[in-house]
Amino acid sequence: MADSIDPFARKKAPVAKPGNPEQQKDLLARATGAAPKRVTLPTPAAAKQIPGITGNMPLPAGKVVGQIAPSSLTAIERKTLEASGWTPDIALPTSQEGLKQLQAEVASMNEVEVPLPVDPRTPTFVPPDAVPMGSLPAAKQQQLRATMASIAEGEKQRQAAAKREMELGEKEAQIKGMGAAGSAADQAVRAFDQKVAAKAPPPAPEPDGFEIEVEQAPPPRPAPTAPQPQPEPIYQPQATSPTHSDTGIGGAMLSYCPHCSWDLSIPDIDEPPAADKQAFLHCLLGETPFVKSYMLFGDNVEVTFRTLTTRELDVIYVQAYADRQTGKLPNELDYWERINRYRLMLQLQSFKTFGAKGFVKDLPDGYSKAANPGCTGTWVNEEREAALLPNETGIPVIEQYLVEEVLKTEAVFRVVNNTCNQFNRLAAKMEAMCDNSDFWNPTGGQS
Repeated sequence: MADSIDPFARKKAPVAKPGNPEQQKDLLARATGAAPKRVTLPTPAAAKQIPGITGNMPLPAGKVVGQIAPSSLTAIERKTLEASGWTPDIALPTSQEGLKQLQAEVASMNEVEVPLPVDPRTPTFVPPDAVPMGSLPAAKQQQLRATMASIAEGEKQRQAAAKREMELGEKEAQIKGMGAAGSAADQAVRAFDQKVAAKAPPPAPEPDGFEIEVEQAPPPRPAPTAPQPQPEPIYQPQATSPTHSDTGIGGAMLSYCPHCSWDLSIPDIDEPPAADKQAFLHCLLGETPFVKSYMLFGDNVEVTFRTLTTRELDVIYVQAYADRQTGKLPNELDYWERINRYRLMLQLQSFKTFGAKGFVKDLPDGYSKAANPGCTGTWVNEEREAALLPNETGIPVIEQYLVEEVLKTEAVFRVVNNTCNQFNRLAAKMEAMCDNSDFWNPTGGQS
């Protein structure tokens, strides 16, 4: 029987206290509401008495500058004034009016006349009036009418061809297996075209001069006949290389299932033994999770996994969606990887090692009583679950506990994760065989 574990009741790191006595007094004054310690800054007059300070002191506040020394000008200001004819022996204005006049003079010298790209006297362009067709010569009118009719006929033919393609696609979609057969045929045609293009001679050089090519409308495509229903082809991965074919059809095969996008290069798992079938069937009929143990590393390590309830799976999706909303999962691949990781945290039921230094890690067999009423141990009790927000779960705390107490190293985490994937594939295999009576019933004896 699995015991309950409260991952929330873990020790927290103590808060570091300030080692500076003055800082402690300041914090104590803030906490008690006492007046903070005031720091008195030295005035400019008092700053003159500080030894080690050189240079000109700041100007006193509220006092108007009576004279501008040329030595106080920056290099840019000096260069600008010298460009306007100023020399060091000329006194600079000190009044506000004089300074404004000097600034206006310098600004006028910095103005640069930018030439316009177009002469402003250029008259506005007026498009010519449309010429009526009746005023054109008869030959020109006939030529224009023929051109417009050709364009309209080509557009009509293209629309009719597109409509026929759409109708043919709809008919093919209604026939089971036609889409997969069409994909295989397209692959064969592309392979044949590539082979023919590779054997074709290089194009002849173009003759000198100019040639005018007139694009003609494609001929009308005959209406396709309704395809006859055919049995759905069965595609299986080939262990050996395909045979050579001049048309390229020998190497054309599907890489992914057209229905579920499953990678067909991954070999299927072996048929489960009769004991696993019976155990899964009994758990299904008894409304309990399916549990299975795996022996690893030469029967020195035993891990046990279980299937989840519908409520527990909902909790996983709530937490994964909350992680994506906060920006922790930037793309869809990270989103599904995090869901599989959260599944591992709840599916792992025990981790045991044997030997002189062996240990046993029994974990709860349910997230909470609300999510798994038939469990004997829980991760989150009723009080903790009631205190959580609607978009908050206890899975991150459970993950932190397992990483620190059970799955401590990368090797252990990777081995346990791969074994959990095998367990889920086994459960998915038996779920997919729900309508196959030969899979569940034992083979009868010879009569």
